[in-house]
Amino acid sequence: MKSRKMKKILKAEIGLPPSVEQGMEKAFEQIRRETAAAEAEKRTVKKRGKVPGTALAAALILLLSAVTAAGAAVYSWSPKVAEEFQADQEQQDLLTKEHLTWPLDIAVTDGGVTVSLEQALTVPDYLYLCFKITGPEDMDLTGDISFNFMDFQLVGQKERVNFSWSGHCMEPEEGQSNIRYYEVWGFLRGISYEGMALDVRLKDLGRSLEKGGDPCETLARGSWNMRWHMGDGYEGETFRVETVLPDSDFTVHTVTMTPISFYMDCDWSRDRTGEELEWNPIGYCMEDGTTEPFRWELPPEKGYKNPVPESSEDTAYEIRQGFKKTYEIDEIRGILFCRVNGEEKEYFELELR
Repeated sequence: MKSRKMKKILKAEIGLPPSVEQGMEKAFEQIRRETAAAEAEKRTVKKRGKVPGTALAAALILLLSAVTAAGAAVYSWSPKVAEEFQADQEQQDLLTKEHLTWPLDIAVTDGGVTVSLEQALTVPDYLYLCFKITGPEDMDLTGDISFNFMDFQLVGQKERVNFSWSGHCMEPEEGQSNIRYYEVWGFLRGISYEGMALDVRLKDLGRSLEKGGDPCETLARGSWNMRWHMGDGYEGETFRVETVLPDSDFTVHTVTMTPISFYMDCDWSRDRTGEELEWNPIGYCMEDGTTEPFRWELPPEKGYKNPVPESSEDTAYEIRQGFKKTYEIDEIRGILFCRVNGEEKEYFELELR
């Protein structure tokens, strides 16, 4: 069967995206080389017949591996997470390739309830986790669902790191009252993921009568503990801007961006009258002239790098922001800041390029 015909069949039956097609093209090229080598061998020994089975089998295994590997990169996302992050297929493929996320297969069952780590997105300073909670078919998991005890720690060879986090249950899917998804966001201060593992400890599933309150109705007693060995992660792209915001003593030195977060390295004088930062980032200015408001669940983390300085000259300041949306860095022109002055609002674009 010719490669074009085989490719046409695979596209029609499976619906292959561009990244998988590229992998197929490489595999077909290898098949052609293997076939040519086998034909040359046939002529040398003056034998007629089909291509030797071992060469063709090896080539077909290579093709299957290419399709499988490329498909894993494309299809590894949880459909629920892809929907929440508004990530199309191309973005999912890119973020998987860049190691912002990995396929996961971690699940624990206790008390008749299964908790699985559906997806994790990790970048410097920001971590997103999505858990799937599945109870028996007759269990009602509607309402404000949470665990009585939740603990997340990064574990290294010589250290154990706690980090600030927040989480909540997504709205239940229609017709699936026994299934819920629970999201967790966390800010990390300059921690390398290399050689680290994430320890998750969850205990006793419950429902609160008031939204956001402590669980008061126990739905299932149990412990769901899991460990995930993390990869190196995505380093991000850094822009040196060296910009003083208008009418202020606040300087932005660099901005490090990922598709789901940014980190600003700044300076802000300690000799000032106000305690709150006047200028606040609120969105991205895109190359096409539009503005994309930030979509986030966890408020930005900002403050001095050294909360207790030795002198007033220690002005190093930082801002971290993580998003519940994927952004194309190449399509971002700048960061939009806003300052409220009485009843009026002022805007300023921090240009990245």
